[in-house]
Amino acid sequence: KDWKQVKAAVDAVVLRLGYRGATTGTITYDPKYQEYISACHKLGIPKMIYFFPCSISTAEAEAEANFIISAAKKTDLCGAIWLDSEVVYRDKSGRSDNLSKASRTKYLNVILRKLHAAGYECGVYASASWFAGNLNDSELEPYCLRWVAQWADRCTYTSHSIDMWQYTNTGAIPGIDGRV
Repeated sequence: KDWKQVKAAVDAVVLRLGYRGATTGTITYDPKYQEYISACHKLGIPKMIYFFPCSISTAEAEAEANFIISAAKKTDLCGAIWLDSEVVYRDKSGRSDNLSKASRTKYLNVILRKLHAAGYECGVYASASWFAGNLNDSELEPYCLRWVAQWADRCTYTSHSIDMWQYTNTGAIPGIDGRV
């Protein structure tokens, strides 16, 4: 990455902080997180973070929230902390891939409540169809922001106000090789 080019081309970036392993259940930093967060800090690039939760119990959701809060305290964020809710494996063999809508919503709310109590804006990233089919969207905490992925000319998600919309998976940003 050429972070100087990135800085000139964006208002802010969203970096993956980490995830809970889909098979091991181990909470881990993204391998590039420290490098990317350091580059953004050095160049003054505004940043947000996201985490990929795979909790299957309240205790695991609380541990994920604690991990996120610990990392967030070490940096300055320009916006929300996002939770990326989706299936890990197409064959649904991941430890959280077969959660019911009620359970998935419950565990996301555990994390959202802890983040909110710690003073962070927070929300869920998911596709429009995921919000409808895999979450009880109306039961997410009232302060939960929505970052909707729907690759189209317009976003048709109408269940809640939209805070960010990902309209493509084939974007390009100077300084980053590959799709953005």
